[in-house]
Amino acid sequence: KDFSFSPTTIGYLYLALRMGGSLKEKNIKEVDVFEIGCGYGGQCLLFNVVADFLGVSVNSYNLVDLKYPTLLQEKYLSLAMPENKKFRFWPCEDYDKWKQETGNVDYVISNYALSEISSEWADRYIESIIKKAKHGFFQFNGGDQKRFEGNVQLSTLLENLSSQPTVTSDPGNPPWTPWGYCKLIEF
Repeated sequence: KDFSFSPTTIGYLYLALRMGGSLKEKNIKEVDVFEIGCGYGGQCLLFNVVADFLGVSVNSYNLVDLKYPTLLQEKYLSLAMPENKKFRFWPCEDYDKWKQETGNVDYVISNYALSEISSEWADRYIESIIKKAKHGFFQFNGGDQKRFEGNVQLSTLLENLSSQPTVTSDPGNPPWTPWGYCKLIEF
């Protein structure tokens, strides 16, 4: 049969395969995941599908976002995901209520969100989520390179999270694209 997929879905699948492969290489068999800036929930869905396929158990998947995107994610995932999956939605408007509840963070994901939010919010997420993470996957937009580099705490933290983080350009966004610079950090 023929199938049609949006470019966004194909991108999420590529990233899920890359993240899942990284977890397998590190022999990680189960994870509690936090994703910061989750769009409509597509990365969450495909991360879970790929993790299942690769034998990585997702104990919990936590979606951190603005109020209305969180409502969209909740609706989308309630229709798309099996009922046995555990999700928690963390709207930023309730940050003061949940910041102490983050608990275990095995894997943190942020595809472009950290380069699009204010330094104030980035610092909040650094303190409550990112500093607790054992592993992670971050991408940054090119148009916001100055903001990323201007947030000394974020850039220093991400580059020092492990002894050997992988810092590369994103092959999905080559330098000649209109947004140019794209940085990808895995640890």
